[in-house]
Amino acid sequence: MTGTSGDGLDLALVNIERNQGLQFVATETISFNEQLRKKLIALSTPEANEIEKMGQCDTELGDFIGSSIIRFLENQAVDRAKIIAIGSHGQTIRHRPPSEDNPFPFTLQIGNPFLINEITGIKTVADFRRRDVSLNGQGAPLVPPFHESIFKRKSPKSIILNIGGISNITTLGANLAGFDTGPGNCLMDAWIMQKRKMFYDESGKWASSGTVHKPLLKSLRDDPFFRKSPPKSTGREYFNLKWAEEKFDRLGELDEEDVQSTFCELTAMTIISEIEKFSSTTQEVIVCGGGRLNTHLITRLEALGDKPIRLSEDYEIDGDYIEAAAFAWLAFCNLNKLSIDWKQVTGASKSGTLGVVFG
Repeated sequence: MTGTSGDGLDLALVNIERNQGLQFVATETISFNEQLRKKLIALSTPEANEIEKMGQCDTELGDFIGSSIIRFLENQAVDRAKIIAIGSHGQTIRHRPPSEDNPFPFTLQIGNPFLINEITGIKTVADFRRRDVSLNGQGAPLVPPFHESIFKRKSPKSIILNIGGISNITTLGANLAGFDTGPGNCLMDAWIMQKRKMFYDESGKWASSGTVHKPLLKSLRDDPFFRKSPPKSTGREYFNLKWAEEKFDRLGELDEEDVQSTFCELTAMTIISEIEKFSSTTQEVIVCGGGRLNTHLITRLEALGDKPIRLSEDYEIDGDYIEAAAFAWLAFCNLNKLSIDWKQVTGASKSGTLGVVFG
């Protein structure tokens, strides 16, 4: 899995039995080199000659994924012949889900699965999102059914909150639902990279040093996405610094740390406003994804909400690798023809399996 944060490749080696669930065998995160990272992030916004750049990045990322898998298995002393399949999400470079003003929705992930299959010699399942969009679904988030499979027995009335570049929630209970709430780390990461040349705000220290700029926060929160009803999804091609900086001009001089603090508050407030809609049926919120390590963000979630906040590690599940494992699980469902009802999650018109088999 390479997520909306665009920082590297998460690998999860898992064992899945149809009636016994999923077990993690090994995990690893392999960072992108800075050149590849910059190219992948640049592709999420329109620029000149992007088709040429996309084609090159598709090949480069496919080679990176395939080679990384081989080294990962060698390091774990696991014979490739024992691997039934690879579930590869790839890197989302553009996501334009169905909406009233978008008659031709699409979603696009790169990381050439043909090349992954050729390099590893392992059957590869990829291109998970486009079929869902073709069925008038949002194409995201696709992880909620997996959240249900691993968390429902542990905490049946919880909300699973995944904070990556974009944040999404899964509501467990009688009716499974899931949708994107808006920015997770994406604005904070982009701002600290622009101003301090750092990949992320460790523990939210920079954000905690500032003061929330209330006029900026109101301007950001006025975006129509936050008023949409689910199913809904979004990406960094929508929520990015260009989107935010358009609100700066009429606000005068802004302190850099105050902007970071405001971005953090935006993430927290938009998450909690969605969680509150399920307050009567929710006992706790379980957080996974890289954002769970931002202690300032977690503190703000606790202050704004009325439900206990727990981390996935409290249930002995590593929050860094849930999404990677989810796409192994979706590949397993594809190969075993295990149909999933996507209507309550993405709004797709019918249930089915996702992904295409390569090799």
